Amino acid sequence: MVRSIPAMVIFSLALLTGYGTRLLADEPMPDAEKSINESNVSFERHQFTVSRQNGKILFDGIEIAKHIVETKSKEVKLIETFDGLSFPSDRQFLQWARKIQGTRTYTYDEVIRVAEDGSTHTQPLVFFDKDQRSILDAKWHAWLDKRRVEIEEANRLRIAQEQETKRYQQQVHQLELQTQALQAQAAAAEKSSQSLAVISGATSLWEVELVPKGGFGGCYDCSPFLGQLANGTQSYGISFVANSGNLASSFGSHYNYGQRSSSFHVKAYGRTSQIASEQAVADHPGYRVGTIRKLAGY
Repeated sequence: MVRSIPAMVIFSLALLTGYGTRLLADEPMPDAEKSINESNVSFERHQFTVSRQNGKILFDGIEIAKHIVETKSKEVKLIETFDGLSFPSDRQFLQWARKIQGTRTYTYDEVIRVAEDGSTHTQPLVFFDKDQRSILDAKWHAWLDKRRVEIEEANRLRIAQEQETKRYQQQVHQLELQTQALQAQAAAAEKSSQSLAVISGATSLWEVELVPKGGFGGCYDCSPFLGQLANGTQSYGISFVANSGNLASSFGSHYNYGQRSSSFHVKAYGRTSQIASEQAVADHPGYRVGTIRKLAGY
């Protein structure tokens, strides 16, 4: 019985030793590393700006809150990390910020971790310690490579689109020039055709005066009349009664009383002056016919 005790002790020690080895092997990883390994990790690139305007310090154009250092603002911590500074108090941070000239921009990559329970945690990559970075770096470099390819592809598509837009604009401009040339050719052909028609006696060319509606030749108290000039050409004129009410005059083709007429002259074709007048008015709505003069024709 005495001899069995050492054997039991040895057996117990062996059990304890094996159990201890298993416990050591199953010892959980530190929380941060376990979280990184077990999480679905992705990355995003962000920027923020620091500026000073009218004595106010702005993050992304928004005035910073009071006690920003005491609340451990992410932006302040990033500035400390990137610039190798330390701001123990708001006062020291403000002293630094008031020396800013223009706007400073900081770019950082943020780690997005989605845990098994679906919760999401974000933290700038530069905030992780060396051990954690050793776990994240492989994933981060893979993300950088993928992002670089995506950026290159986006730039390629943008350049291709810009070139396509430029080609389209050139085609539109070329088409406009061709259209203008065709219109000029058509106008020249029409003018030539009309000239031949005038020469052949098929039509005549008239100079038609157009007067704005609402007044005749700028005279609102005047009324038009149709008369004959000495050479037999039909002409519109005005007849008006003087202020005394007992004087009437006819001005024939020289009716622009007080030179206040805003009329203008156009050329129109037609076998008769009436046809030419109707065409001139149709081309210029809001006007009525003033004088008419034949320029060419039989």
